Amino acid sequence: MENELNASMTVLAAVEAAFRIDFELRCRKNNTEPLSNRFRRVRHGRMQHTISFPQEILGIWEKEYPKSEEVIADLRKAFRFRNWLAHGRYWIPETGKIDYGDICALAESAFSALPREGLS
Repeated sequence: MENELNASMTVLAAVEAAFRIDFELRCRKNNTEPLSNRFRRVRHGRMQHTISFPQEILGIWEKEYPKSEEVIADLRKAFRFRNWLAHGRYWIPETGKIDYGDICALAESAFSALPREGLS
């Protein structure tokens, strides 16, 4: 069980890293598509570590890809679970039951539904 929880954290860290890399690539390029423009507005004058992945980055994805609203909601739920794991598990998580298989399936769904820049 503990190994599965650790593996779940690793998968979620990889998902966040992939989307943060995409965020930075889109901010640095001069693409004019709406997603990149929104990312640049959020990024302007801020360090990347001050930009919230679940709220700001996923929020922009949600606005630009409304058909992916369900997968984004599931990602947010998974990151609440990750926060519970990472911060000591001292409260009762409100995420319901999530296991390693669910997280892997969610990662695949997110990568399929939300096209990232420079990553395949």
